[in-house]
Amino acid sequence: MKTLCCIGFSLLLSGNAVFGLYLPGMETPRPLAEEEIVSLREEVKNPEKLKKFLLDMFDADWESGYWIDIVLIRNRKETYSLQEEVTRPVLLEICRESVLKTRWKYEIDREAGRRLYVSLCWMGLFADETIKKFLRGIVTDSSKDDFFRAAAIKGYLYSANVQDIKDFFAHLLKDKKQFPPDLREEIVRISRDFVNPNLAGEEDEERRKEILSSLGTVAARETDGKLFRKLDEFLRHNSKEWENSSQRKAALERMNKPPETPTP
Repeated sequence: MKTLCCIGFSLLLSGNAVFGLYLPGMETPRPLAEEEIVSLREEVKNPEKLKKFLLDMFDADWESGYWIDIVLIRNRKETYSLQEEVTRPVLLEICRESVLKTRWKYEIDREAGRRLYVSLCWMGLFADETIKKFLRGIVTDSSKDDFFRAAAIKGYLYSANVQDIKDFFAHLLKDKKQFPPDLREEIVRISRDFVNPNLAGEEDEERRKEILSSLGTVAARETDGKLFRKLDEFLRHNSKEWENSSQRKAALERMNKPPETPTP
């Protein structure tokens, strides 16, 4: 189908309209007709055509800045009736091919690196227990670029249940050497999507509460001043429990305490 061979996709969802056929220089992609959507639903049942569909979309999304949007990924899954048993192995294939080119180092091959990043994010919406274990392994592997570990964190949190989330943050607190300040800061940024009720959805309320509670525990123990301030600001805007908690009061006192003068 010609639609799958266009230069790039920006299949954005705005209300009930599905937009597609995004080309460089176009201000707004035209809405897809219902028959085009129906045709795409049939085509993406074929693994080879699905792979082409995803690669075109990943590349265009990166250029347009829509490559990490939770709502966008969820809506696409529903709009195009993407089947988990078909999509999961295709995402793994894209991931494997990208890893061969990047060796988990973004600077080696940036195009493959971008595709690897997005495929890891998407895996979270199609994850089974094997995929969750795979993503968790990337998250905890400090030999891989933090860029890809951040993508795996995003994918893992997509797929995680409440207990998974609790265990994930407990591991982060247990071994901070695996999670340097820059990566911990990225976790805060990623968490914004998951705690925003306008993005997360009502079905995610328990997960949302657990993420906020876990981030509160992280903030209470954070030793990096810059990161603590970002965590504190984020939590104050999203959690009344944190804003008025004894945890926060103690952490503020600890962070504002001047360093002790060494004894001569």
